Amino acid sequence: MITFVENFYSNANQIYDIVSKLDYKQETFGTQIKDFYLVPQGIEHGFSQILNTSITLGKHSGCFRKPYEFIHFENFEPKSFFLAIIALSKTKFYTYRHKEKNYSQVIQVQENIEEFISKNCNNKSAWDVTCELNMSPGDMVLVKPWFWHSIDPSIVNVFYLDIPTNDSTQESQQAIEQEHASDNQLSAKSDAIDAENILPTPDSCSTDGTC
Repeated sequence: MITFVENFYSNANQIYDIVSKLDYKQETFGTQIKDFYLVPQGIEHGFSQILNTSITLGKHSGCFRKPYEFIHFENFEPKSFFLAIIALSKTKFYTYRHKEKNYSQVIQVQENIEEFISKNCNNKSAWDVTCELNMSPGDMVLVKPWFWHSIDPSIVNVFYLDIPTNDSTQESQQAIEQEHASDNQLSAKSDAIDAENILPTPDSCSTDGTC
């Protein structure tokens, strides 16, 4: 499931003018401003309204990133709900399905996950694009963190949206049931596929896409 919201930030250009001048350090999914986060007042309520269910912000929400272009998933756990990516500069966002294996999500991978990523994460010829979104400054995309996706070079503001673990409202329970139809599978795989531990760094990949 993907949700696209135009002009979620009305001041994206002003934010870009500030954060584009700061120092970025290499991280798993791109270069990021170390220990610097922006969480605008009321944004959690805004996310909840768009998704029509209560959410909480996960760890490292509000980070600024210049994304690497490789196809990847992001860290998740059973309470994970959505990844929010807000463009601060013009860019494109993509989701993918593997041509041979028909995988659109990392939790579908049956073989050794490290080997699959090593052979495929930087080889875009192995994938079909299932969604391509043109994003202007301020636009936001909400995507499941376990979907295979990539973003063109840009600066983005990233948030991790979780289902509150102590929320027993009917709406939240329904959301959990609908979005995590197989909690056992998600829980079993989430500990084994920590993206920070297995995704390659850009300088470890050869020109043919093998890492």
